[in-house]
Amino acid sequence: MNLYKDNALNLAIISIENCLNSIEFDRKKITHLITVSCTGMYAPGIDIEIVQKLNLSSSVKRTAINFMGCYGAFNGLKVADAFCQAEPNSNVLLVCVELCTIHFQDTFNIENIISNAIFADGAAAALVQGQTNLPKKCFNIESFYCDLVPQTSQEMAWTITDYGFDIILSSYVPEAIESGILMFTEKLLKQSNYSFNDIDFYAIHPGGIRILQACEKALKITAQDNQHSYSVLKEYGNMSSATVLFVLKNIWDKLNNQDNAKHIFSCAFGPGLTLESIMLKIEYN
Repeated sequence: MNLYKDNALNLAIISIENCLNSIEFDRKKITHLITVSCTGMYAPGIDIEIVQKLNLSSSVKRTAINFMGCYGAFNGLKVADAFCQAEPNSNVLLVCVELCTIHFQDTFNIENIISNAIFADGAAAALVQGQTNLPKKCFNIESFYCDLVPQTSQEMAWTITDYGFDIILSSYVPEAIESGILMFTEKLLKQSNYSFNDIDFYAIHPGGIRILQACEKALKITAQDNQHSYSVLKEYGNMSSATVLFVLKNIWDKLNNQDNAKHIFSCAFGPGLTLESIMLKIEYN
């Protein structure tokens, strides 16, 4: 945990400054701070250190979401959305920071080989604003959906040991996701009054190549449809909760006015097996 405490803050600050500076947002207007991480925790926490480092108001409303795995960003977005629904003037700063490499295990088995090969360190930040603060360009949150794949709780786990956090990652995970992702996505679309034809962009958590291929097979999409996820996986690896925000940023950077009103389907997976998803609408105001 000392390695996490010594390094997580700087990584988080870089991601926050990149986010806020890119839209020239005054950090003094931040009303809420949500931190997400499954690779470390301590108290007083990184949320307090961020407030102090960025000289935010000491009365900023802070929430920490910990130990939820690769889908943690979705829980952060849900909480941020709830704040904005309740208080339309809200400016919620969400930051996911993960130091996966400090938990690499030296025991020689297939699970450790896979996890050591695909997991990486990273941080990502997003600003979620209420309806009274709409920017010129944004992703409008339309709906969320969460579910569990039956009888798969043993396929992925994250436990605390004397030698760091130890991941249990079964080779069956891609097949489990493939078995559940189609019905799961259909439920989100039905809830949103959309169909597959309404999805213009896919932002699937790149947990690994086999997971992306499993999603493509089940959803009947191509690797080209999944290009943003492959790009992030190739360049950065699997950074747990931060990764899906990297995928959304990859889409964001390529948008123009002609993409107004198009839709993004995004999802991630983690212990449970949990499937989390969100429908976003691209808006140019």
